[in-house]
Amino acid sequence: LVYAERCLLSVQDAASREAGPLVCNMCLRPLGGAVMQLTMLLKAAEERTRRKVMVSPADALLLRSCPGARRPPCRCPESCEEAFCSEECREAAAAHHAHLCLGGEAGDHVEPALENFCQHAAESGLPHFCLAAMLFARMVAAVCERSRPPGPGALEGAFAEFERVPWSSAAGSAEGIEERRRVVEEAVPLLSDLFVTGETIQKFPAGNTDGLFNADLLDGVLGMLDRCVVDVEFENPHDAELRALADGSQAAAAPQAEEPAEPRKKLKRRKQAASGGEGPPEPGKKRRTQSGATPGVSSLSEDLVATARAAAAHVESAAVVAPPPPQSDRMLPPIRGTALVRGVALSNHSCDPNVLVEWTGSAEIAVRARRAIAEGEEVLMSYLGADVDGMSLEQRRERLRDGWGFTCACRRCQAEAVGEVSATPSVGNAPADVSSGDRSVPVEKAHDVTSAEAGMTRGRRPRRGRSS
Repeated sequence: LVYAERCLLSVQDAASREAGPLVCNMCLRPLGGAVMQLTMLLKAAEERTRRKVMVSPADALLLRSCPGARRPPCRCPESCEEAFCSEECREAAAAHHAHLCLGGEAGDHVEPALENFCQHAAESGLPHFCLAAMLFARMVAAVCERSRPPGPGALEGAFAEFERVPWSSAAGSAEGIEERRRVVEEAVPLLSDLFVTGETIQKFPAGNTDGLFNADLLDGVLGMLDRCVVDVEFENPHDAELRALADGSQAAAAPQAEEPAEPRKKLKRRKQAASGGEGPPEPGKKRRTQSGATPGVSSLSEDLVATARAAAAHVESAAVVAPPPPQSDRMLPPIRGTALVRGVALSNHSCDPNVLVEWTGSAEIAVRARRAIAEGEEVLMSYLGADVDGMSLEQRRERLRDGWGFTCACRRCQAEAVGEVSATPSVGNAPADVSSGDRSVPVEKAHDVTSAEAGMTRGRRPRRGRSS
């Protein structure tokens, strides 16, 4: 392990959210245990197919024996739809979530204003507008808590490290730049309507909100997110529990209560006998065991398993464009979203990376070495994910030019280009292991992302569903 890091911002994909998995609003960790996750998936399937999904009593008993089956999530105190995996996450999100919460009295203002902004953003092609709204909510919270005047320094801490190239400037033509700028300018008053209320306006100097809600700042934030945001995808950790119950290979263990003393057992039996309590089971009715399961039933019914797998497969087919997902025995789909991760955003690319980036079951990454890394050597990741190992030189360069706007000249690309001199233009004297092009980093300015000073922003979006 080179380092582990939690995301600065993260949001669940709309398709993943509609499919049912309930996740923590702060860290994307699945909530409520296997039973809640399966229940939400089946409920979404019912709404989609208009067919009632029946869960037999025997299946219900087995599901209740899953570890953490009754573990409730931490709900928003204003009773909105958002939930959190722990008090820690709820407290960490409290300041900015208060400005996006759809519950309580403020929800009457927030809900229509948020809908207007999101509708405009979706129709106009604004990238990562949900993350942008979350980031502006944090800036508004900072103004309200510390009465700090907004302005050029509105992005604080780690957010200030990222390169803010205006989103509009990345358009391919003058007409495109003008159109994007128009879209941004139209979004500013909608964003202002969302966050500027009778309460928050008092925190802005002289009631002037132009320092925070202006086209230049929003354009820069969108450009920064478009370059630096990465896709999140990790397996639902409760899927393994359900698959074990599906094939009967592992019975889920119920929480073991403390064993009562023998005299108390005898006393309980005497009381039951005296009061006409529990006796032999009725004909045709099976007695429950101490674990809550029904004797003779060790796996979930085929109907329930098939329904869950079909629902999970539908989510996969809707999320993956190409190639089509392979046949899977998943009963819960992976969790998907987008996130801003400091270490990834500040890392340079190489087609022969020395690290892999893995998701750890929440919006947290583990960066692991692919090989020995010398002291002082730059930590390099692949923007193309694990696919990079099987791609040709031209395939890699085409993907990087289209997605990130530079021609790679890392050590691997230079070595492979030697045999393709006639087909590939010379890359000149580009430094080894550093990508060159319109966003190249001189070797003397490249930094290890674990150091106090990070290199310039490089990342944009590794391919979904792969380790980088």
